[in-house]
Amino acid sequence: MPLRLYHYTTWEGMKGILNSKSFRISLCKNTNDYTEGVPQGREERGNAGETSEYGYISLSKICNSPAMWDYYADKSRGVCLVFDFPSSFYEESLSDKINLCGSETRLLKIEYANEKVDSNKPYELLSRKSPNWEHEKEYRFIFQLEKTKLKDGDFYIDFPSEFLNGIIVGAACDHQCAEVQTLCYEKLKIQITATKAKGSPNTFDIIPSNQIPHHKQTPKIDRKKLREKLDTRRKPWTGPTRGI
Repeated sequence: MPLRLYHYTTWEGMKGILNSKSFRISLCKNTNDYTEGVPQGREERGNAGETSEYGYISLSKICNSPAMWDYYADKSRGVCLVFDFPSSFYEESLSDKINLCGSETRLLKIEYANEKVDSNKPYELLSRKSPNWEHEKEYRFIFQLEKTKLKDGDFYIDFPSEFLNGIIVGAACDHQCAEVQTLCYEKLKIQITATKAKGSPNTFDIIPSNQIPHHKQTPKIDRKKLREKLDTRRKPWTGPTRGI
């Protein structure tokens, strides 16, 4: 099963992503959490020295949070992008870097704890936050800025359109699902599922009107077993030989 993650954004934010075919990277110094990226023994992050050469793209494991639709998607007037990433992205990121659209990165799940990180390592600093943010259920693609693209003072990576599987249109958004699908096809040349968000009848959740099917994940290839299988099929050559 692929790893499904969501990215909340405004309507204009989505249009900017589609038009530029790129994702803007967030910097620790600009985050809405002043305590983020601060190691043990320090009260404030200052110029975010340990993380100043790193940035990230935030995603969430959930799409039903009224708070996040309010904070990040313009009070439900925006959208939520739906991605299906290979589960191997997260598994491999625990010990090594992966490649996302030509940029080296690691996909890490945010750890929520009261204690600050007792380390100056950027990946550890950028993957722990206060429990006050636990409702966001955040994952991050973390990048070294020197390996991304700089434009007009901001850092970007190419938009991972091959993993975009759908878009949830905010319940208070004035735009229709058909318009979103048309934009994706015109700008990215891909066909996606778009559905409208709505309030749940029994809870405070905001839910999609229709479910977005998961991308089919390509099964992993066990290269060792494949080589062994090919070796058993390989027969020695018994025909005539020819000198050079």
